[in-house]
Amino acid sequence: MINVLVFKTNGFYFGIDTAYVLSVSKNPTVVNDAFSSVPSDRFVEIDGRKTPVFDFLNAGAEKNWLTHFIMVSFSDNEWVIPIDEVIDIFQVAEKDILHIPVFVEKHLSRQLFLGVFSMKDTLILMLDVNRVFSCVNILQVKTNQRC
Repeated sequence: MINVLVFKTNGFYFGIDTAYVLSVSKNPTVVNDAFSSVPSDRFVEIDGRKTPVFDFLNAGAEKNWLTHFIMVSFSDNEWVIPIDEVIDIFQVAEKDILHIPVFVEKHLSRQLFLGVFSMKDTLILMLDVNRVFSCVNILQVKTNQRC
């Protein structure tokens, strides 16, 4: 069983393994342009540290500031994911995480997800933290591009 934090962003529901979640917070201090088209320019300040923003849906592109975010840790790095709201934490069996349906692949990159599962009649896309943040690290450091 995996403990999954389910959150909503831009009308979509996503899940992330709680083992990677450091915190869920509100109102960080924006450093530079948190929603710049250049990924290396997207930062917020948390506890005096510049922390990169990973806005995989460009959810904050039309917002003037972040109001809610999830702080994620992977391979000794920290990232901020802007969200609209936290739904809940659920226990999910790995066998219940299914392949991504074709209609999802038309809108979102399959590489970002482990699969999908259903909770309370809602389809939840399960983020693959290993792939997402390995890809972000490699692209931001080497090519300054997004995944």
